[in-house]
Amino acid sequence: MFMFKKITNERQIMEKSFRFYVALWSTKFIIKFMNFIGRRATYLPGMIAYKMCPDILKYMKVPKTTIALTGTNGKTTTANMISDFLKKKNISFIHNNYGSNTVEGIIASFIKFSDLKGNLDYEYGIIEVDERSSYRVYEYFTPDYLIVTNLFRDSSKRNAHADYIFNILEDSVSEKTKLILNSDDLISSLLDKNREKTFFSINLLDGEEEERNSRIKDIENCPKCNHRLTPEFIRYNHIGRYHCDNCGFENFKSDYLVKSADLENRVAVIEHDTKEYKFNLQSSNIVDLYNLLAAISVLSETGFSMSELSENFEDVEVVKSRYNDCMIGNTRLVYIMAKAINPISASRTFDYIRKQSGNIAVIFGNSKHDIGYKNSENTSWLYDLDFRYLKDSENIKQYITCGKRFKDQEVALLLSGIKKDKIVSIEGWNGVAQAIDYDNIDTIFLLNDIDTLDLTGKVKKEIENILQERLEK
Repeated sequence: MFMFKKITNERQIMEKSFRFYVALWSTKFIIKFMNFIGRRATYLPGMIAYKMCPDILKYMKVPKTTIALTGTNGKTTTANMISDFLKKKNISFIHNNYGSNTVEGIIASFIKFSDLKGNLDYEYGIIEVDERSSYRVYEYFTPDYLIVTNLFRDSSKRNAHADYIFNILEDSVSEKTKLILNSDDLISSLLDKNREKTFFSINLLDGEEEERNSRIKDIENCPKCNHRLTPEFIRYNHIGRYHCDNCGFENFKSDYLVKSADLENRVAVIEHDTKEYKFNLQSSNIVDLYNLLAAISVLSETGFSMSELSENFEDVEVVKSRYNDCMIGNTRLVYIMAKAINPISASRTFDYIRKQSGNIAVIFGNSKHDIGYKNSENTSWLYDLDFRYLKDSENIKQYITCGKRFKDQEVALLLSGIKKDKIVSIEGWNGVAQAIDYDNIDTIFLLNDIDTLDLTGKVKKEIENILQERLEK
């Protein structure tokens, strides 16, 4: 009987090993074939591999140091900053920016970059992870570090409640993983109270305006005693510093602190271990400063010195699909992400726009009408947006709505109090570039979403051509 059980167990191990290699090799072939016919192969190959061998991640030899990134906003920008730094240092790494951040996309990335035995012989692995996929990803993959950028409410279809996502992370992340958390976010900073954590934070900056009237606030009561929190300052939504008068709860002390920053001149001073270091910034957006700080924090924790990071972050950039700012003649053109169905992301972009000078046109190229390749009639996310930021700006002269949901966008703008004579509504995408009042506009903000990059990219090219032609006249 004992011998039978032993033989059965050995067969199960052999079967698992056999499944693994069949899934690995067949998926590598599928990826190469899909690449050959012009497909990116970011999801389907991983889905096939996952069905063939659900525990495939368990058998893959991961890079020496693995950094996972999750959170509502900022995953991709932070991951790209880390990748840019490693590239500059000629350090080998993999990054699933080529694919999806679900378990299927991560498997596809791992297989693409592995050898025929499933080994990923790289120094670093930079892995973006969708919060909802955490259960399936971390079941067989334990990163050394996990950055949680922030937690907000997100898509009403998937992540409408921050506590829901918090609980997924709390239940799925291994105790062996070190957490890198934003102490200005009272939701994500509370993850796993009993483990070692590293915190980053930004001081209230000189001249910075508080924002206490955000439409969305995902936490207002003390997480310990449920009494009302007293804000010391609120940067946006629930991001800021608080304390509880009843029980004494307050934000965690940060290990990496932006003591001061000049956003206009793009420079910041970061304090760590009582020493201060100067960093050049990639943009003047406070959101990107948080992303930079998260990247610096985790790289420092992996062993890079702060002096080395300060010297080598000068050329690190925000990926151009997220933020691209250029001058064509006397006209400024800003191509900037404002994720659809994500009220926080878009509202942060609105807040940034209202602080800019010039005569501004805003093009709402972040129109979203499908979810999971299916047409969606759900436009409720538009009414979670803080259009008030735009309404309060005297510099915005023109609002251009477009795409399939152009009329829904127009209604949301009108209900926010924006005057109809400032709104130009265009069905579809043809004619968007031509609708700009070039004679009276010197700053153009073209908003995009992950799913409209191709469409807005064409509009951007048309605007650039028109501006160039006007220069040559």
